[in-house]
Amino acid sequence: MKLTYLAVAATGGLAAIATLPASAQIYASVGYTSMKVDLGPGARSTDVTIGAITGRVGVGVAPFISVEGEVSKGVKDDTFRWIGAFQTETSNFSLNNQIGAYVVGRVPIPAVGAVFARAGYVNTDFSTGGMFPADDGGGAAYGAGVELDVIPFIRGRLEYTKYDGMHAEGISASAAMKF
Repeated sequence: MKLTYLAVAATGGLAAIATLPASAQIYASVGYTSMKVDLGPGARSTDVTIGAITGRVGVGVAPFISVEGEVSKGVKDDTFRWIGAFQTETSNFSLNNQIGAYVVGRVPIPAVGAVFARAGYVNTDFSTGGMFPADDGGGAAYGAGVELDVIPFIRGRLEYTKYDGMHAEGISASAAMKF
């Protein structure tokens, strides 16, 4: 089912890009995201830190506004302890995938790069080894960051994102290319 949603989103995105004027700014980035997830009551370890490879594609729809799609795939798991029926148990916690869409506002800083803020919706799929439930699903996400010009058309990107729907926050570092 999620593959169907992804295919529909990709088709819609390609159709939207095909209808853009020649002056529209298209960019893509790939990087690493470290995510801290709050497990809440019942867990002896109150949070876990997991890692993901994150890819983004965006298009400028106005001089300082863009729309961005994001996909992440977990690459680093963590373990946590929780209180079972008769004993304390240890389980693995991992990110299967995450898909999101954002509206991004940018303020350029000449000869340096840009600062940005973004807000959107994210759907996340976690997995846990054991009976402790993962707080995954959809929810709002928002954050801010900076893009630094490295060479023409290449930027380094650092950002912080808060994920409300799953009680998590992430720090991401990536390389972005403008087309």
